[in-house]
Amino acid sequence: VQSTRGESYQKQYERLIAQYDRESHLERVFLDHLYKHRLKLPDQAQKEFDGIYANVDFYYEEERTCIFIDGNVHDKPKTQESDEAKRTALKDAGYDVIAYYYRDDLDALTAENSHVFRKIEA
Repeated sequence: VQSTRGESYQKQYERLIAQYDRESHLERVFLDHLYKHRLKLPDQAQKEFDGIYANVDFYYEEERTCIFIDGNVHDKPKTQESDEAKRTALKDAGYDVIAYYYRDDLDALTAENSHVFRKIEA
């Protein structure tokens, strides 16, 4: 199975591990969870969008889906306001948005969004 860039699953995982935000332990937890369960990996990490002030933690190109990984800094009201504005702008531009909040059950999140986090055959 190859990524949209023609990479093997393993190479795609290694590329994402090299690109994720090292300040965010939760981003690594998210990637490792997808990899361990052989779920579709994101196409990009730390994606920026022209005209939208938002840095997306992970992005799925085919699904046009932005993934935000929200640690405890996102508990602050000011951060929540900023998050909402960015996510609304992305939705208004036609993107889907999924947020993984640090208190969420990651298995439940991936199951609820199985159209994005599809099982990858070996």
